[in-house]
Amino acid sequence: MWDNHRLLRSLANLMLGAAALMLLYAGDSG
Repeated sequence: MWDNHRLLRSLANLMLGAAALMLLYAGDSG
């Protein structure tokens, strides 16, 4: 069985990374 805490943390990290990448790309574009 998966550890909910670990799963949530990994998901949060993934979303944070995606948001950071989007911000970087948006800033670069304009």
